[in-house]
Amino acid sequence: MHIPQFHSEMSEQLIRIPEVLQNPEKVIQSQSDDEVELFYQFIFQMPSRKENQYGARSKSLV
Repeated sequence: MHIPQFHSEMSEQLIRIPEVLQNPEKVIQSQSDDEVELFYQFIFQMPSRKENQYGARSKSLV
């Protein structure tokens, strides 16, 4: 599966995928594949291993 292999920091978020597909906040057409749409939902309280320069966790997209 693509997410665990290339986005290991998102592995714990796999359970959110059905919700994002059903209720996306944003859908974008892929620039590299005309048959692919990218579904996004903004998650502000998602755990992250990366912190920004101010020590606060940044918002993430699922």
